[in-house]
Amino acid sequence: MEFLTAMKDGKLPQPPIGQRIPLQMYHHERGKIVLRITADDSFLNPGGIVHGGLALTALDTAMGLAVLSTLSKGKGFASLDTSVRFIRALPGGQQHELEIMGTLVSGGRTVATAHGEMRKLDGKLIATGTSACIIQQMTEM
Repeated sequence: MEFLTAMKDGKLPQPPIGQRIPLQMYHHERGKIVLRITADDSFLNPGGIVHGGLALTALDTAMGLAVLSTLSKGKGFASLDTSVRFIRALPGGQQHELEIMGTLVSGGRTVATAHGEMRKLDGKLIATGTSACIIQQMTEM
């Protein structure tokens, strides 16, 4: 949790992917993470809607951080499987303020599962996701 607090407070740098997909940590507690992002035309696919990869990446991140928030120091995780169901498209020409919540469902010694939802700030559901993560001992590089 200290790690997540330091990230939220800007005391630790964002991971490199944060330079491409600017997810902001809005809230965190043990087993629950809330991220926010503004999806604008820079995320459009050739069909003129926000690319589904944004939802997949945002949900995978929120669900993974929900798992991480429950692990003891020195433990880490990697996604084994992530599944996303798209509910509603986000058309171009607008700024979509989105909130992504990841919640731990089950935390075991070797595998943890999580659920996620992406919603517009008005509450409209955009996508849902599930993830399984492998828990592992981290080694220093």
